[in-house]
Amino acid sequence: MKKRFIFFAALAVFLAIAVTPANAAKPLKIVKGPYLQQVTPHSIVIMWETNTAADSRVDYDGQFVEDSTPVKIHEIELTGLAADTAYYYTVTSGTKTSPTSTFATAPAAPRSFRFVAYGDTRTNANAHAAVIQGIINSAPEIVLHTGDLVENGDDSGQWGRQFFGPAHDLMINTPLLPIIGNHEGSGNLFRDLFSLGNNDYWFAFTYGGVRFIGLNTHNVIYSPGSTQYTWLEEELQSPECTSADWQIVYFHHPPYTATSGHSDDMNVQTYLVPLFEQYGVDMVFNGHSHAYERYFHNGIYYIVTGGGGAPLAGLVTDTKEPIREFGESVYHHCVIDVSVEAKTLTLYACYNDGTLLHDPITIEEPVDVTPPTASLLVPLDNGADDLDADDGEVTVNTTQSIFQIQLSDVGDGIDDATVIPETVTLTKDGGAVGYTFGYDTGLDVITLTSAGSDFDNGIYAITLSGIADLADPANVMAATTLSILIDTSIVPPVTLSFQQGVGGYIGTKDTMIRSADPTTNFATYFQSGYPYQYNADTDSSGGPSQVLLRFDNIIGSSQIPSGSAIISATLRIRSTDDGNGGKLHRILQTWVDTDVTWNNSFGGNGIQADGISEAASLEDDGVPSNFPDTDVDLDVTATVQAWADGVTNNGWAILPNGTNGWHIAAAEYPAPDEGYRPELIVTFLTTGNRPPVADAGSDQTVSDADGTEAEIVTLDGSGSYDPDGTISTYEWTEGAAILGTSDIITYDFAVGTHTVTLTVTDNEGATASDDVVITVNANQAPTADAGPDETVTDTDENGSESVTLTGSGSDADGTIASYEWKEGETHVGTGASITANFSVGVHTVTLTVTDNGGATASDDVVITVNPAGATMHVQSIAMSLEQVGKKWQATAKVTISPAQSEALVVGDWYFKGVLRLSGDTGVTDADGIAVLTSFTTPAKTGQIFTFTVTDVVASGYTYDDSLNVETSDSITVP
Repeated sequence: MKKRFIFFAALAVFLAIAVTPANAAKPLKIVKGPYLQQVTPHSIVIMWETNTAADSRVDYDGQFVEDSTPVKIHEIELTGLAADTAYYYTVTSGTKTSPTSTFATAPAAPRSFRFVAYGDTRTNANAHAAVIQGIINSAPEIVLHTGDLVENGDDSGQWGRQFFGPAHDLMINTPLLPIIGNHEGSGNLFRDLFSLGNNDYWFAFTYGGVRFIGLNTHNVIYSPGSTQYTWLEEELQSPECTSADWQIVYFHHPPYTATSGHSDDMNVQTYLVPLFEQYGVDMVFNGHSHAYERYFHNGIYYIVTGGGGAPLAGLVTDTKEPIREFGESVYHHCVIDVSVEAKTLTLYACYNDGTLLHDPITIEEPVDVTPPTASLLVPLDNGADDLDADDGEVTVNTTQSIFQIQLSDVGDGIDDATVIPETVTLTKDGGAVGYTFGYDTGLDVITLTSAGSDFDNGIYAITLSGIADLADPANVMAATTLSILIDTSIVPPVTLSFQQGVGGYIGTKDTMIRSADPTTNFATYFQSGYPYQYNADTDSSGGPSQVLLRFDNIIGSSQIPSGSAIISATLRIRSTDDGNGGKLHRILQTWVDTDVTWNNSFGGNGIQADGISEAASLEDDGVPSNFPDTDVDLDVTATVQAWADGVTNNGWAILPNGTNGWHIAAAEYPAPDEGYRPELIVTFLTTGNRPPVADAGSDQTVSDADGTEAEIVTLDGSGSYDPDGTISTYEWTEGAAILGTSDIITYDFAVGTHTVTLTVTDNEGATASDDVVITVNANQAPTADAGPDETVTDTDENGSESVTLTGSGSDADGTIASYEWKEGETHVGTGASITANFSVGVHTVTLTVTDNGGATASDDVVITVNPAGATMHVQSIAMSLEQVGKKWQATAKVTISPAQSEALVVGDWYFKGVLRLSGDTGVTDADGIAVLTSFTTPAKTGQIFTFTVTDVVASGYTYDDSLNVETSDSITVP
């Protein structure tokens, strides 16, 4: 934990005068807090600020922790606490002690709980205070803040007026965990005032089975390769994140928004959103736009909650996807209920009085249907010693003492009991080979150790089967084969780096041509102090500018031998400023860096990217907008291969993307930053035939959609290749049967599981094989959904009512061919949606769907037609109490009459006669019973919880409270 000390430097001026009252020390006061941070199952951080430096002490449940160091911002961590337990505490500095309050530790295991998200509390303290009261009434266990806590984060006075003052009554017993916004300025005071873990700018924590991730989009880089991006990618793959039921991310700038103040943040869309989608984030909260907005895109809810006190912004019409689902310019907060029992996460956007902006949004926890996977750890697939670029194939030229397999599971983890010696088979060139089996249950790593000398030359196949995860029901890994070729005769690839002045290389030539300076040679400009950077720009001082770059003397016996096979070549360029980026083209004409100008080269009009005379067709499709002081890597393998094959090396031209030019470091960039200079990194092979690479494609699972007990499947081996030659033949076999001899074939597979082997042979007779598993499932029955039950009223009193029935059907392995609706044996209609007349009474209607394979499924819907004038009332209210830690919670079980499911019961909760929660809702079950649960709160013996029904809403009925047997009920804390 970081220490927070404030040091004062003062100029002492000694005057020969008496000390006046104005020189007396200020009375010690607690000016902020206490407030709670970093809550875990067994620890919590408590902070507060005093107006003068003093010591720190926290007393809790007969214990205390103290620090005698005089500070103004106090931070004490309590450890060794019991999980999911409430504690009483006070803080003391000097002689000043806070009132007694409470905190609760986090649960040690997943359980249901409530949290709140809100943001942009700056400027209007009164509006912020009103939002805080709404949050207190919602009774969350933790609170997320999406940034812009105050108007000017570098003004210490604003923190008390705009944030800590209004939020005091919440933060004294509920952890509030903010992320930095753009109004936090330098962020120095933000980091002093909060303890959030990691570096306080980005962090992650788990609470109740939810992984929360806070990010900084304000004052740091978060593009790929940056420190924060790397941390985020590692965090999203960490066991703490992947094992959590839900993943929630929050940060300030929204990727999607449309208000009068702000629009979509394109950097967030470009760099962060793909990570969220790749790793299955469930919900993202943002601020910045001073309104409430809800978006849903590629399976993720994006919630803008910027209505915490800042001046509200108007909504504007969305002009691009995704289109906003809902929005309102209003002060508000977001309540999120996490249910472990129902495996759901429900969002309620609330006005300050607790009423809802829109209907609740509920998402369900996805069922784990993904089996474990296996990958080679030693030798590492695509590691430094792997001579095969293809995934799943490893070629090395050194013997191996062990093989290691990493098991992974994205859901509940590996069932270690299923990882036994019998789950693994190891063969060499198709025959048995001796080894010993080992398994590390902590790392999920299988180790196969050679029984004699090292594993030597040959083709090894490691087959795994029967390994399961801990899901219920378990997902079992299909038979998986990992291949290793050990060939000590293979000459390994060589990697060389070319960078001016580094490692003795001095062949880089670069310059710039600019239409605004048509006779200037910019290479010689460096000799007169021109900045050591070039600029590709469409409008540089009135006209376009282009950058020319070449690496001389890289092909030859002492460098890259002619005829070498280029495995990869990367051009690395350093951006020295942000900009629009550029496009890279191979130059077809010769040029001299100390002579070339706009006028005297390339026809006097710059380089034209027409692929005919001056520049080859586009080699890289452009560099996007970039951050300063970052490296940009471009794939130039094709160009370097052409040079190795004898094509003249004229280098590249960088043409601009826009008017905000791309500034790049030149080859003359001075020390100690010579690493900024352009660099060409080439990996190549010089001798020896390398075996081909076989790629049979991905495993496929198909269904017998037409009911013929077989299905035609296309097998695609076109991904196979030979790194130093060509593929001569393809052969697909299942056992001894040959299925085809082309790179792509079709075959009619019977219902069942088929392992098909593709064997490829290169032009020098070397072979390689790869397996693909084809599973043909029998036709699966469809599913039917007749829609929700409906209750209507005979409004025109003619004895019946018209009702529209809307159903749906789905077929996992085909399509729905027909829909039929029947009441008993009476045909009602056909089609997914029908309209029919139903008489007063209760009708059970059955929807039957038939798929294209002839399989059927049915579902019932109950239609209740009530006579006109039907009423509903409250029959009874039953109250109960439950102790939650050291707090109490009340439950009201409300029974309505007549019994009706799906009725909405609305009511208010009072505690000690004071309204604490307004507009609480519950939905009745089939017996007409709704269960409503109050907030949790510390309570003493004799204090009273009261619940009062304010409304009952049910289709076809009018709520008549004059008929209520009971409208309100109370229960007393024992």
